[in-house]
Amino acid sequence: MRAHAVRSVVLVCMLAALTALASEPALPPPPTHWVTDVSGVLSDPVEHELDARLQAYERETGHQVVVWVGRTTGGMPLEEWAARTFSSWGVGRKGLDDGLAVFILTDDRRIRIEVGYGLEPVVTDAQASRLIRDVAVPALKANKPDQAVQGLVDELLGIIGGEKGAPPHPQPKPQVSTSSDSSGNSLFTVLFFALIGGGLLWLVSRGGRRGGGWWGGGGSWGSGSSGGGGGGFSGGGGSSGGGGSSGSY
Repeated sequence: MRAHAVRSVVLVCMLAALTALASEPALPPPPTHWVTDVSGVLSDPVEHELDARLQAYERETGHQVVVWVGRTTGGMPLEEWAARTFSSWGVGRKGLDDGLAVFILTDDRRIRIEVGYGLEPVVTDAQASRLIRDVAVPALKANKPDQAVQGLVDELLGIIGGEKGAPPHPQPKPQVSTSSDSSGNSLFTVLFFALIGGGLLWLVSRGGRRGGGWWGGGGSWGSGSSGGGGGGFSGGGGSSGGGGSSGSY
């Protein structure tokens, strides 16, 4: 009797799990290009130009930046949907997580910039929010999706940097201290970094004698797969922790 009850409970749990999985919106399959327009709102010339540009950018810098224009998340919260889609595609290099994805959902009228762990210090949530608010939303509201996507790509590649032939992105000027105790602070800073530098040199020398290097040695940072070099896009195994920003239009 007890065994029958246990089997019944297990069966009910399995059915509940299968029902939940069946009702969950499916994530889009991994793209084969850097720019994918499922909704058909981008013009062919712009889609092809941006796709070639982002492919070249990955080849030059290693950073994977993708644009995906679809219709809906199927009822799933955008932030959850974007993070799961990003990770399932493996945008960015494994271990570096230096990828970024722009998602535009035309039926939901939502937009999301999803940033990999490794790029979060570079493309901050505040910057992503500003780009959505000031660049993408006005163009999307004016029914100019080409302008919205082109503007976002221009700004994002400028922030991340490294694009061949692009002008350097302006950097904030360092603040100069004028306080009366600046000389004392400078001396302390020099001594502090001298100690740190000595410790690092000691670690490097020990690691070099072991043949591996203290950073784990052996492999290069670009060991993940890449879509560059004439083939289609292929995620390198990166993931996202939910960094970025969302908006509506």
